[in-house]
Amino acid sequence: MKKLIFPGLAVLLLLEFSCVPKPKKPEGEMVEFQAYTTRFISYQTSAQVEGAVDEVERYLLDPRSIIATTAAAKVTPLSSQKFEKLGDQAEYRIELLGTQQTVIATLIYHRAGEEIWYFIKQKDQVAGMSIFRLKLKEFQGETKVSLSWALQISGVVNLFPQLAEMVDLPEIMADVIEMGVALGQVNFNPALKVEEILAGGRRGEFKDIFFQGTTYRVWINAPMEKVAEYLHNPETWETWKEKYYDFGRCLGQKWTEPCPLNFDLLGIVKMDASSFTITYRYPDISSVCWVFNDLNFISLVQIILKPDQGGTEMVLTMTVEPPPITNSPETMNFLMNAGKIGDTIKQMLLEIKTSVEGTG
Repeated sequence: MKKLIFPGLAVLLLLEFSCVPKPKKPEGEMVEFQAYTTRFISYQTSAQVEGAVDEVERYLLDPRSIIATTAAAKVTPLSSQKFEKLGDQAEYRIELLGTQQTVIATLIYHRAGEEIWYFIKQKDQVAGMSIFRLKLKEFQGETKVSLSWALQISGVVNLFPQLAEMVDLPEIMADVIEMGVALGQVNFNPALKVEEILAGGRRGEFKDIFFQGTTYRVWINAPMEKVAEYLHNPETWETWKEKYYDFGRCLGQKWTEPCPLNFDLLGIVKMDASSFTITYRYPDISSVCWVFNDLNFISLVQIILKPDQGGTEMVLTMTVEPPPITNSPETMNFLMNAGKIGDTIKQMLLEIKTSVEGTG
């Protein structure tokens, strides 16, 4: 399997605790930081479909088209409303060897006639994610569809904990994809037979992709409700957007459409992105998916608040996809300066702590 490693985002300076009012967190770092890699398995395949690009695109934007039944698994759409704009969502039921879960697919990227991305996550849960990408290209009057489904391994374990060690889930995933692709081909040419298409074996290949994960933890001497009120106050992020990044408003409320982001890292790296609400449960959970359109990669960002020793533990996690390696100035600037992002996030968390604790 091919492996892609994304450089670490930051190495943070360590600070020692000063005295804080009781109740207090045991002595340690003000902001705890951990960097790690998160393994995704990607299955990539392609197929020729006997339909025009616009017809195939309409088919792929209809949740009812994403169906598959194999010996081990079944995917059933629970939504009938077509994906029409970015941020639209649809629910699916996944049955696997007698167990079942509900997942939500969010349309996070769409370039008409060329490319579609779906972000898929278990309903009402914060762990685990997958990215489903489709590329369309006209070829000899038909449409070539290239498909990639990247699945977070730890997320699969959370989704089906009873089965994760009993069966080869990536193999099952590949079979589901091949079945779905074959059904799509037959939809546009009923003379084809699903069984005959699948008899030729799998047409794709597996690839390991390693996302970069970073987790920041800070303890705040205040109840969770007070911390949440501060974080979800639009005035907080309006005040900070010049000093830090203008992303707080996208985390601080539930958006049913893309929330625009503008990053300016030290005047060197400037990027535009779109933020999509994935999970929003006030007061304790807010997670979003950032799509960096120019650099063609995504990042999952989430904030979780937990009552802890009379105060609140705030956990900020970022899971960043490795951007395509190109020689473009935008990519090179991002890779060279990404390490500075961690220091800024640390400063932001310390200011949240100081501001909330100082408001009485």
